[in-house]
Amino acid sequence: MFRGLLLLLSLQCLGEAIKVLTGVVIPGPVIGMLLMLALLMVRGGVPESLDTSTEWLLGRMPLLFTPPSVGLIFLVPSLGGEWGAVLAVAVPGTLLTLLFTAVLMQRLLAARRQPEHDQ
Repeated sequence: MFRGLLLLLSLQCLGEAIKVLTGVVIPGPVIGMLLMLALLMVRGGVPESLDTSTEWLLGRMPLLFTPPSVGLIFLVPSLGGEWGAVLAVAVPGTLLTLLFTAVLMQRLLAARRQPEHDQ
């Protein structure tokens, strides 16, 4: 599991370094994810240590959302009359994310089932 976490952090740091050195406006973690995608495509699969690490991190994902949620509670008084703008951004963004995720999941599942029908 340690090797998987080290790989994740290394690619994130490498993404940050690329961002700083090149001056691109893409966030370093996004560059790191693209590097991870390229690495996994070249390798042809997910290493066991990375699989274990990501499962462990996903199991603790709710803990990562707790601090922002608490911070939002403290920001409620300062938002005042901005609720319309917050909702105008949050609701469509959430709906688009759900729609994109559903369509992507359907396509991935269909692609996974397709080879079974060819046999």
